Amino acid sequence: MGGEDFALYLQRIPGAFVNIGTGPAYSLHHPRFDVDEAALLPAARYFALLAEQALVQLKEQA
Repeated sequence: MGGEDFALYLQRIPGAFVNIGTGPAYSLHHPRFDVDEAALLPAARYFALLAEQALVQLKEQA
């Protein structure tokens, strides 16, 4: 399932579920899944920027 138990977290705090895809190959839990390492750096950059922006917003609210 795409959301797993994430909906329970969203009942308590705001959030978003993000899928980082690398094409129409095998899904995450498939035995033949093989991560496309070229996607790791852009995904890491995305999450770093997301965290940075969240910290800025928290600082502005304080």
